[in-house]
Amino acid sequence: WMHDGVGGGVGGVWGPVDANVNWCEADYAVTPFIAEFWNTISSLSLVGVGVFGFLVTPRTACTYLRYRLAYLAFCLVGIGSTLFHMTLRAWAQSLDELPMILVDMFLLYMIAEDERDGSYRRYPWLATALSAYFVGGCVLYFALPQHYIVFFLLYGVPVGTMTIAGGILAWGPRSRRVTRVTFVLAFVFYFGGFALWVGDNLFCAPVQSFQLHAM
Repeated sequence: WMHDGVGGGVGGVWGPVDANVNWCEADYAVTPFIAEFWNTISSLSLVGVGVFGFLVTPRTACTYLRYRLAYLAFCLVGIGSTLFHMTLRAWAQSLDELPMILVDMFLLYMIAEDERDGSYRRYPWLATALSAYFVGGCVLYFALPQHYIVFFLLYGVPVGTMTIAGGILAWGPRSRRVTRVTFVLAFVFYFGGFALWVGDNLFCAPVQSFQLHAM
């Protein structure tokens, strides 16, 4: 989706837009230093969530390293997303999108290896398989840089897998009410955000002032 900065500003300091997607928000409308001002500001919140989770989870939930690494990866998403929306450059886009796929890998691993006792692995091959998926995905991503559908599928297929697996766990024999409530809230917020994202792209001109992508 390329909207070419509908109703945009006068251009900025980062050079020509060479990302393969340009969101609905007007380019450089607020300052020449930030291509998409509101999307950039909202991306900073992802960094805050990642830092909070990294610091708090070991004290309140569990000490497994995979949880802290997942929150670090979430921080990378926030940093990359901030750079991407600030510059709309291809190099920054990769720093946004590849960490999103990396977070998928961590979350899939945590869903599969959900036992409280971390002394054994239910699927010893899983870490290798997820690592191979990520590395192979990176190769494909850079081999086909102008095809946004490549990222969409590399990111979206694991998300769909997690949604199904998470639902099975949430209503499984060991589930509790808090687990089901958490799953429902996560589902509503995530796919509600996705709906806003799609609406922002499909109906850009009439909804541009609402900054749906930044929400």
